[in-house]
Amino acid sequence: MLCTDRHSTYFNLDVLTHQFCLVHLIRNLQYLSDINSSQKWSSDMQQLFRDDIHESNNAEAPPGKEARNKYEERLDKLLDEDVGHYGKDYQQLQNGIIKCRDFLFTFLDHKGVPHHNNASKAAVRILKVKTKVSGGFRTQDGADEYAVFHSITDTAKKNGKSRFGILYLLITEEVPDATFIDKYIV
Repeated sequence: MLCTDRHSTYFNLDVLTHQFCLVHLIRNLQYLSDINSSQKWSSDMQQLFRDDIHESNNAEAPPGKEARNKYEERLDKLLDEDVGHYGKDYQQLQNGIIKCRDFLFTFLDHKGVPHHNNASKAAVRILKVKTKVSGGFRTQDGADEYAVFHSITDTAKKNGKSRFGILYLLITEEVPDATFIDKYIV
């Protein structure tokens, strides 16, 4: 699963499915509420996202299909509204939400999938700091190897495993294949 903002480049990646960052959408909707407080569409849409986030945060297990259907019905009613008369920004955001509709509530079906992409941004931030401090990588191979090791250690950390332990196993026991990390996380 890939938790991202709505940039189309993420759809070039081969992943199981997507979860779009609802925090980004809520922020975009707040902007629309700020520029025209007399309309209710943006605040109703914000409330929809806040409600499903709240339900997910308070559930012991993923809320699942029934909850997802309930929120998708509310979403569809809001997406059917004519918002074009409020201005171009409203229509553009509504069209954007329509395009990513199927990836707004993934977190309701899968335990551990967040409604935001904060962890993704934090994981990339260390790579950016590394390039700023060192001036970049000397070779493409070096950059690729660093990315692989960073990915392995970050995945281990997110799953409550020792970063050092995973690297030690990687170096001493086997050549990794696609299932390497799964063996040590489960």
